[in-house]
Amino acid sequence: MPLLTCQELLDYLSDYVEGRLPAAEHARMDEHLAVCPECVEYLHSFQATLAACRSLRSADLAQIPDMPEDLVQAILAARRVAPLTEPPAALLRPAVGDEE
Repeated sequence: MPLLTCQELLDYLSDYVEGRLPAAEHARMDEHLAVCPECVEYLHSFQATLAACRSLRSADLAQIPDMPEDLVQAILAARRVAPLTEPPAALLRPAVGDEE
């Protein structure tokens, strides 16, 4: 079976982390992670985010203000114009030749 793409890995990442994938799919995820450091970096970030969210109490959540609707709409519009085509971690790195 061919190696998963980064996008396919992202599609199943939550199920992978939560242990909800069948053994064969879990193994395919492991194979991809063994050769893709960007996805490993994203996985670690995702796991840290989940841990931070789980540590919040309901009272803490009540204190978080609502996100302004104009910001929500701007983010959604930007995603429609430029959908994610690269691993998320790769978007945070400078392109080759752009390093300072």
